[in-house]
Amino acid sequence: MYAEKITDSMNRTMEETERRREKQKAFNEEHGIEPQQIKKARKTIFEQSSELDDRPRHLVAEQDPNASKNFTDPVWQSMPLESLEKTAQVTKKRMERAAKDLDFMEAARLRDEYFALKELIDSKTNK
Repeated sequence: MYAEKITDSMNRTMEETERRREKQKAFNEEHGIEPQQIKKARKTIFEQSSELDDRPRHLVAEQDPNASKNFTDPVWQSMPLESLEKTAQVTKKRMERAAKDLDFMEAARLRDEYFALKELIDSKTNK
């Protein structure tokens, strides 16, 4: 907490926190529990968002299994190469703007979108 002076409500909160901490320590000692850090696999924001996919199930099931793991807009598949390149440029500018505005979640989403566009452009130019 940050403040110039500690108010009564802040003091009560800190005392309650300390009381609970001591109670937890006593419980842990009584039961032989040693607190351990939670270990989770690191995932990119895009991988996390795919777990929270809110699209209807039938649309998720229809997604091409050979497609990139990044989300690609179905409209992009039918776009000419020039339009895809222009869309990639606009997406990159939006990503840079979001990062400049400190909107890192949006910047990360746009980064993933930009890379998916670049991958699609590369696959169309290699055909």
